[in-house]
Amino acid sequence: MGDIILIKLGEKIPCDGIVVEGGVMLMNLS
Repeated sequence: MGDIILIKLGEKIPCDGIVVEGGVMLMNLS
């Protein structure tokens, strides 16, 4: 498991993430 970071929608990340309303993507870096 890794750290959980918030990334603004629009940036491409090669990891699975959850899109949350508000324009924020919850990413769990493994």
